[in-house]
Amino acid sequence: MLVSVAGMKPAAPSTLPLVTLSPTELLVGDEHIADLSPGPLGFDASIKRAGQRSALQLLPLDDVLKRLHAREPSGTEIRFLFDRRVAYRAALEVIFTASHEGFTSFDFVVESAASEGVAERSLPASTPDKAEWEASHTPGAAQPASFVLTTAGAMISVGTVTIGAGCTKGGAGAAVATLDPSAVGACTARIKGMDPAWSSTHVANVSAANGLDLQSVLAVVGAILPSFPTVHFGMIQG
Repeated sequence: MLVSVAGMKPAAPSTLPLVTLSPTELLVGDEHIADLSPGPLGFDASIKRAGQRSALQLLPLDDVLKRLHAREPSGTEIRFLFDRRVAYRAALEVIFTASHEGFTSFDFVVESAASEGVAERSLPASTPDKAEWEASHTPGAAQPASFVLTTAGAMISVGTVTIGAGCTKGGAGAAVATLDPSAVGACTARIKGMDPAWSSTHVANVSAANGLDLQSVLAVVGAILPSFPTVHFGMIQG
């Protein structure tokens, strides 16, 4: 789980380095870092660690962020401005690289379509700290919920218990056969009351298929946050 989105007030954006991801390129400030080709698979393998398509670390971005950190070693905050149309995979690679270079607190802003009447949406984010990680792996700790998002809907589980079709405890199939945020949010709210042990669960792991765009994923994350105020991002393998 690489990055968490948490329900907290975002830092003042004017003070943070800005990383911009458009459908065609990646920038830090005004500096061009890499081109982004259309498609669901993220950046080209040639700029990733070990030249592997499955890798998440973007070497040109890593180099630039390393220089930023060298100038201000105590700085841990950074701001992302992502176009809503970019693939979730590409956004995750950018976030992972920043986290790898020691940036642990993010303002996460997604540009919206002008027709939506909203210029941008901001979700503050941070990497899970050591205490949170250890607490979640302590025997007897509340088990996180897991949301696997694909074009076929949302597969949901809590610990080893699946939430099946129709948002039923222990059932099979997709809990919600759509990625409509209101439908996922309604199921998510019901989950907290399905088992007394789940009422104290506040962490959800969200993984998304390569083919999903960032806005679709973040719309679902927004629906999950009221019930699970900390959401960790991951990626479905393959």
